[in-house]
Amino acid sequence: MAEVHIHTSPPVEKIIARSDCVICGWHSFSLIRFYEWYDPTSICMKCGSRWEGKELMTSPTSEIWKRKKRVEEAKRWWRDE
Repeated sequence: MAEVHIHTSPPVEKIIARSDCVICGWHSFSLIRFYEWYDPTSICMKCGSRWEGKELMTSPTSEIWKRKKRVEEAKRWWRDE
């Protein structure tokens, strides 16, 4: 069985900021991680949309996502390095 190794550098800074989400249209909190060599990654705490640079990584479907699930995923994503 082949092994896959995905390289990601540790974030150099993590912040929580208020911004306007393009997907849900709310002025909500976003978790943002900055990297030395890569574009910043952010997650909207209202709808769960995840952005890397200017590219949408997850697309909302049906009711945009259950709040509890997206908050738990965001917390796990925030803790992971």
